[in-house]
Amino acid sequence: MPMRWTVLFLLFLSVSAVPVRAQVHVWEGTLNLPAYAEGAPDPNPPFDQFATGRFNYPYTLRKEISDKRTGHRWRAIYLENEYLKCSVLPDLGGHIYTCIDKISGQPMFYANPSIKKARIGYRGAWAAFGVEFNFPVSHNWVSMSPVDFAYADHKDGTASVTVGNIDRVYGMEWSVELILRPGSTVLEQHVTLSNRSDVRHRFYWWNNAAVQAWDDSQIQYPMRFAAAHGFAEVQRWPVDSQGKDLSVIHNQTDGPVSLFVHGSRENFMG
Repeated sequence: MPMRWTVLFLLFLSVSAVPVRAQVHVWEGTLNLPAYAEGAPDPNPPFDQFATGRFNYPYTLRKEISDKRTGHRWRAIYLENEYLKCSVLPDLGGHIYTCIDKISGQPMFYANPSIKKARIGYRGAWAAFGVEFNFPVSHNWVSMSPVDFAYADHKDGTASVTVGNIDRVYGMEWSVELILRPGSTVLEQHVTLSNRSDVRHRFYWWNNAAVQAWDDSQIQYPMRFAAAHGFAEVQRWPVDSQGKDLSVIHNQTDGPVSLFVHGSRENFMG
């Protein structure tokens, strides 16, 4: 049975005057965004029963990452009202690429100036930017691939962009509808998840948002414990067992840090 819920991206604006209520606009255009080339994909991923790691069959593996940067023009769907202008890239997993506060000119999320990939995704190639939608696994098989999309104007003056995909490993389906309303500073996200197969499957849904960070940036979550991948290790937050405050970005000197909220009773997920 499909699961549905709504996430609101809240942007608090200081406005001296209330503008005239305007209609939301949605349209398809292009976006010039350089990308780093990949080598030929591996067409022979291991079958699940012979895999020692991630299950990828029948998807190809994209592990040949290069340092060759080239210009690229991507399809982009734009969604705009008097406060926000957002863009979605259907050829890159349906990522939200930008969402700009038009009053201050500041971005809500990190709009990477190029698509430079690393071998992090389930199939290999992955890049950090905007907001990534993940289901039923993290950095999923189509995170850097084209997904289904549609966009529409609605009679009530709202407009929406919908992106989604049915994975070829388990047959699970996800759909995200992004809605912008006239006079609103909120980008709404309506999520629908479906198991289209005849058997049960494990899954999780994960919104992965990128924000720009500096050495003095600090991560603040109202939690006491954090878990590593697989919940094999649980430690205190923000000060770990070595006495290091991991909430401060410049203290994270041991490479990538992946920590997840453990045992939280707060009304959030992270």
